[in-house]
Amino acid sequence: MIESVVIGYLNEKLNVPVYAEEPTRKIDEYVIVQTIDNGRVNFIDACTLNIKSVSTTFENAGKLNKKVKDAMFDIIELSNVSSSKCGGGGQRIDTVTKRYTHECIFNLYYTED
Repeated sequence: MIESVVIGYLNEKLNVPVYAEEPTRKIDEYVIVQTIDNGRVNFIDACTLNIKSVSTTFENAGKLNKKVKDAMFDIIELSNVSSSKCGGGGQRIDTVTKRYTHECIFNLYYTED
């Protein structure tokens, strides 16, 4: 699964934990990788990922988002990922939990091992 590859890769590159869903314990900063879409183009697997950088302030969430983007542009260093493109993003706030989130959307083309 490409999500597992991306989560493992980001865990190596970032100084915060990376998950596929909200963590069960309270953590100040973390990243969540979620699949929005997947398919296949000319026998090459493709997926669209929403990657959320979560922190206690907008500034820190933005800084973490920048680190995520830098790492995701470099993910092509993996032999099974041939293309990584950022297709958008945005800011969110959860007024109940006071969690600030910056999101980025990435399109990946890859081959399964």
